[in-house]
Amino acid sequence: QALFGSGGVPLVPLQWWLLIVSALGFFGSYSGFFDLKTIQTRQFSNKKDEASALASRLFGAWTLVASLIRLHCALNIENATTYRLAIWTFAVALGFYVMEVFVHKTVPLKNALAPFVIASVSAVWMLVEQTHPPHSSPSRPP
Repeated sequence: QALFGSGGVPLVPLQWWLLIVSALGFFGSYSGFFDLKTIQTRQFSNKKDEASALASRLFGAWTLVASLIRLHCALNIENATTYRLAIWTFAVALGFYVMEVFVHKTVPLKNALAPFVIASVSAVWMLVEQTHPPHSSPSRPP
């Protein structure tokens, strides 16, 4: 099923993108669960003391759940519910980083650029594709 989504239909570029973003998320969740130092230095380096072991594990859990939703969406792109949930995972991630960079100031802007770009590009792409579905299906978002 690596080259095909549900129903044996070849994957379209958005699905490949979601697979890549999911894979990156799985690596990020590993850091959250097992590498506090990376979370403190690569994410929340402005206020390392606020990035506790518990906060790191919560970050890892959220990232894992978001990655699983995105993976499921990539392999089941025609599922309207999963599709909308995947869009929301990007919106929540974007909102989280906006708050951490500009309100709480725990994350330097340079550390948030990749999440900003990935979340923004993904959400916009998915919203555009929602009106022009890659695979026609009655369960696909209108």
